[in-house]
Amino acid sequence: MQQAISHLNASDAIIAAIIQRAGPFAMQYREPDFSALARAIVFQQLSGKSARPIYGRLEAACGAHITQLVQGN
Repeated sequence: MQQAISHLNASDAIIAAIIQRAGPFAMQYREPDFSALARAIVFQQLSGKSARPIYGRLEAACGAHITQLVQGN
């Protein structure tokens, strides 16, 4: 990642200024479980500002941790 950022900084002064203002990149990793899938679906359908409270309500409705639940007939 640092190599890509260095390339962008050297290639374009405007992008370099934006990178400087935005600060360092911080990757967030999540375990590949059902709750990560549910979160990805919510956040790709909505803006982050809207998705956070909606996902929070979904977590609350599921007992604070979303897990895969398979129900029988």
